[in-house]
Amino acid sequence: AQSSHLAHMYGRLGYEMGFFHGALGAFGYSWGLFFDHNPCEPHCNAHPNNFCVVAASLASEDELRPGEPAPQYLAALDFDMAYKKDE
Repeated sequence: AQSSHLAHMYGRLGYEMGFFHGALGAFGYSWGLFFDHNPCEPHCNAHPNNFCVVAASLASEDELRPGEPAPQYLAALDFDMAYKKDE
């Protein structure tokens, strides 16, 4: 039973990260993938430590019912290098 909880959490976190990445692409944004001083080493902000866990107490009261989990587990961080792809 414990391994099924871990599998659920792993799958859910992957889904949320993928959903966020897909939304960025759909609206034409890059989360900081670019070539800096070295043309062989791109810089990329899309790594797991740019997400934080959302506390249930921070979820909207309209979405959260007592005893239920927050509607999402993750929130993205570090947008200082994000840019619109056509700019």
